[in-house]
Amino acid sequence: MGNSKSKLKSNSELQNQGAQSALIVAHADDEILFFSSIIKKVDVVIVCFMGNPRVPQRRIARMRVLNEYPLENILTLDIDTSGATHFVNWDEPVESHTGLEIQNSTAREAYRKTYEDILDKLRDKLSGYKTVYTHNPWGEYGHADHVQVHRAVELLAGELGFRVLFSNYVSPRSIHLALPYISKTGYLEPVSNSTDLNLAHQVRELYIKENCWTVPDNFSWPRFESFNSRNRDNGAENSLLFALNFIPWRYQATESKSSLQRLLKNLTRIKVKALGALKSNSTGTL
Repeated sequence: MGNSKSKLKSNSELQNQGAQSALIVAHADDEILFFSSIIKKVDVVIVCFMGNPRVPQRRIARMRVLNEYPLENILTLDIDTSGATHFVNWDEPVESHTGLEIQNSTAREAYRKTYEDILDKLRDKLSGYKTVYTHNPWGEYGHADHVQVHRAVELLAGELGFRVLFSNYVSPRSIHLALPYISKTGYLEPVSNSTDLNLAHQVRELYIKENCWTVPDNFSWPRFESFNSRNRDNGAENSLLFALNFIPWRYQATESKSSLQRLLKNLTRIKVKALGALKSNSTGTL
């Protein structure tokens, strides 16, 4: 993807130019699912995972989307996901220093390795930033990669001194992991923004076209997103609010629809439109 037509920025183009804020996400499509309200406002968006060994074509599809993206502030770490989220007990999730406890030795080692890769590749990129947005500690709808990215960003915040704001989405799958965080004190007033529905719908169509949209096609965004942050200023007052957006379905990590499934769905749409047009024409000639 190094051709001259690529819209992806190089590391040097997006670094050391007075940048103040960054958005760090696990996968391509997370940036629009959970951060549409701030994606245009940050100086850089960094996607950690592009490849998926379980779905070899996923990386190429995601790169196609990013090269057609309506924004030009995106770069990737180009790490392969570990696939470890399939080996988490979401009824009784256990946290670990790399994210979550993984109930498979091979996946656990791969998950540990991706954690180290994220830290190694992000450390220099985030030097000098003041504010970093990222996933929340329970992984939105419940994804081990999201939790891992949050954990890595928080560790780097301790080293580099930037402020971390995390998303406010939660689902029935992740609620067990979220509750201990929600019930704690020590958070600042949530920062709320209107979601960018036009951009969200535009980008969703790009991902669907390339068959790498990883949630239901009819996913609908709320009107507002809020971002929470820990209170690390002894002089600041703790907030009595902890804003949440509840995703009312128990998301199961699944692969994207097959090309055949997409084709059949599109053919159905075409058939419905054609029947509607015939009906309109018939009505108009009576």
